[in-house]
Amino acid sequence: MGLDMYLYRRNGKMSWGEDGVYIPDEELYEGNALKPQYEAMRDARDAWFHNGSVGPEPKAYYYQTDVEEVGYWRKANQIHGWFVTHCQDGLDECQFTPVHHEQLKGLYDACVEIIGHWEAGSEGLKEIVMEVLPPTGGFFFGGYDIDEYYFRDIRQTIDILEPLLSNPPTPSNPYCLAYTSSW
Repeated sequence: MGLDMYLYRRNGKMSWGEDGVYIPDEELYEGNALKPQYEAMRDARDAWFHNGSVGPEPKAYYYQTDVEEVGYWRKANQIHGWFVTHCQDGLDECQFTPVHHEQLKGLYDACVEIIGHWEAGSEGLKEIVMEVLPPTGGFFFGGYDIDEYYFRDIRQTIDILEPLLSNPPTPSNPYCLAYTSSW
């Protein structure tokens, strides 16, 4: 029980327009023969999450859409708070949310800034943390202290994001990212 957070990558060209811009699934499947199949998979996955992840996870979702988990955090509430604020418009309902490469760069920069201040022993570290990546409260979201666990989560986030940022999506290497959480 508690906050579990996932970053998924879907490979392939199916979510990219001719100009290389991400197309949300709702637009991609509108008027498409695959729309009912997509909606059934999405609804099964959402129901599984919202029903407390009871029973076997609907694996068809992964196989049908070529999705891989590229990031996982456990009770890293400051990272969850960042995604809710910067990607989900403040709405925290365990929904799948597209994450753009530029947004990941913003999270990465925030993490690097925090680690830099921590390693330098900067005065006012707590104030900097509270401004850049504050702990986020929630039901079984983990601790709210600025301690070794907080900084471990920041380092883990840097490790997750570096490979994605060094290999951005392109028309010849298209992929899209989505964030979700379960609590």
